Amino acid sequence: MPEEYNPGGYSNQETDEIRRLVTIDKVTNLRPIPDADSIEQVNVRGWNIVTKIGEFKEGDQCVYFEIDSLLPVDDERFAFLAPRGTRNVNDRLYHRLKTAKLRGVYSQGLALPLSLFPELAEDVSDVPIAQRLGIIKYEPPAILSGGDIKGAFPAYLGQKSDAERVQNLVGVWDAVVAAGPYVPTEKIDGMSMSVFMDEEGDMRVCGRNYEITEGDNIYWRAMRTYNIDSWLKKGQGVQCELYGAGVQRNPLKVNGLHIAVFNFIDSRSYLPRSMWPDEVLAYAVPTLDLEMPATVEDAISQAEGLQSKVAPGQSAEGIVWHQAEGIKVPELGYRPTWKAVNNRYLLKHE
Repeated sequence: MPEEYNPGGYSNQETDEIRRLVTIDKVTNLRPIPDADSIEQVNVRGWNIVTKIGEFKEGDQCVYFEIDSLLPVDDERFAFLAPRGTRNVNDRLYHRLKTAKLRGVYSQGLALPLSLFPELAEDVSDVPIAQRLGIIKYEPPAILSGGDIKGAFPAYLGQKSDAERVQNLVGVWDAVVAAGPYVPTEKIDGMSMSVFMDEEGDMRVCGRNYEITEGDNIYWRAMRTYNIDSWLKKGQGVQCELYGAGVQRNPLKVNGLHIAVFNFIDSRSYLPRSMWPDEVLAYAVPTLDLEMPATVEDAISQAEGLQSKVAPGQSAEGIVWHQAEGIKVPELGYRPTWKAVNNRYLLKHE
């Protein structure tokens, strides 16, 4: 193990949520769309977005809403989205932003002129823009009943599993690359599960956002099926993807319930694969034979059309790049990972 190895441990700079659903950003790279006379394509950071011709000039400020944002259609600024579909969340109707393809061009998210949002001129920078506009994040429905939720995710044992999308790394790409090397792994479409053994020796089983009560639910069944408790010592944990029959409509079309481990944690530090126990490595998410991309655009192209290693013949959801020594990278929200998602997969499965 190299002398400079330092996973970082816990820092008050760490965040359990790194995704910013709504940001004030700059519009760049305006380009025509062939055979389209009313729409054009622009960029916000690394995201490609289709907008109305003339809505923006190069360098204009905008309010950008990332895919998986839920926008309240009772706000007149978002009402035009209602005919494209709504969902009811706590008696309020929202439209979910998804990846789309218009005239052969991918569009991911929504950019609107900053002038439509005068309330954002107020100096309340400590309140997230999404919260100020009533925007919430779409979460896939969990296979849980109310009684299965024990409480909040126990963040003192480890961070929630998350990885920054490469489109958000345009401004820090050089720093991210310099923090390498990275190991590419398949991003598997399922449900996130974290299992910890706390300092008292108790097992703590969690989904993406909550700790799960012990019982006959899919999380505890997986924990018992794979004897995950036997892998861990006090203060350790694993984070894995649950996939297969009964999970998120099983897009990989595999039989049975499976796990793929992507993080092994010891005292809140991410351990490199070279330090994982053999029983954990046996269920590790597969690595990919890929070169580190030179640019954000290359990373996006690399994921396009990727095939799955856990389900040959099926498309893979994308690629997750892991810092090889588990070092937490400031530009990645003090995590060791970033991801590139397969746009073709998103169009098919969202």
